[in-house]
Amino acid sequence: MFNRLFKTTAFSALMALMVSPASASDLAPYWSSEHWDVQKDVESKTCSLWRTFEKKATGETHTFNVTYSAVDKRVNVVFVDPDTTSLPDEGEVKLKVIFFASGSSEVDDGWGERTFKYSKLEQGHIFISAYTGLDNVRDMLSDLSKSKSIGFFTDRDVIVTAFPLDESTPAIAQMKRCSFAIAGLRSDDPFLQ
Repeated sequence: MFNRLFKTTAFSALMALMVSPASASDLAPYWSSEHWDVQKDVESKTCSLWRTFEKKATGETHTFNVTYSAVDKRVNVVFVDPDTTSLPDEGEVKLKVIFFASGSSEVDDGWGERTFKYSKLEQGHIFISAYTGLDNVRDMLSDLSKSKSIGFFTDRDVIVTAFPLDESTPAIAQMKRCSFAIAGLRSDDPFLQ
């Protein structure tokens, strides 16, 4: 199941870089705003939100993606970064996941170091970390909704990349609705709260 979710999430991230999400065969648009797009994958019963950013210093595209499965109680956090040229084609790396509130003075580093699997793409490396279990999923989606940005750091506190999360609250809500609907689940199910 992880491999299928990894491939689906990787494909979604690639689509964000290369083509319109509507042209992806497994993915279909669900909801869109000025900053975020939510897509559904009927086959894997997942929904994902994504956003691309242009890095001002280099003009390169960075992609941030979150894939959610209400059925599996799983969230995959994914990003594509073109700057990680020293890494092998694939492997694992530990990164600190830090959420920032308004400005950079308030931080939530409660997730600590997480293992990210990575694989080389033409545009850089795609990194993915899975969060499983109802409590982890609930906490991750809450942190994504209430924070202003998310950053990923090496064990030496060197930033790999960071993404703004402005207006993510309605996008997360839509992704959750999508995941419940695609799986045939009720959002008020007490075992999913």
